[in-house]
Amino acid sequence: MNLNLKGMGIEAMKKTLLTGLIILLFSAAAANLRAKDPSELPLMEEDAVFWEELLKETGIRNKNLLYASYVAYRDQLNDLSMESFKECLKQNPGNEMLTGIILYYMGNNQYKLGRNRESLASFNRIFRLKMGKFENIKLAAKINMALAYLKAGDRTRSRILLQSVVDSDKSKDSRYRNRASALLKNIK
Repeated sequence: MNLNLKGMGIEAMKKTLLTGLIILLFSAAAANLRAKDPSELPLMEEDAVFWEELLKETGIRNKNLLYASYVAYRDQLNDLSMESFKECLKQNPGNEMLTGIILYYMGNNQYKLGRNRESLASFNRIFRLKMGKFENIKLAAKINMALAYLKAGDRTRSRILLQSVVDSDKSKDSRYRNRASALLKNIK
């Protein structure tokens, strides 16, 4: 990048230098993302809006335990989180939507503990359940399954799952489709 700053005013120089710095930082960040081992990429996570909506659901018993399970997960207390989610599952028998969400977080916990087979089994069980307005958790589960397969060295299954998210999620500016697309570009 050749900068000729002669004859420029101070403000113009500042803008030019700032623009150059921003381009440099974004280029470095993009190179860093490409350089990362794809199996070390973070899991797809649900946001605060998801949890606000979930906690408004009337058919859930002991919401405090459910949220405490999530807080333990968020704080990387994976064993405590799994035990708490299991207890929450016992207190809410027959609630398919909640079962799916708990299986999703169980799978995430297992993945973080290096238990790929268990995480894949947990994620797989979600797809048979009726998730109602939380149906998108299945897209998140597919993305996280893809990461588990990638970690296990199975790039083919990983690509297939990610492509299925891209193909099935038609909503505009979907964070699931965008994440799956970005991961597909990383997995060559």
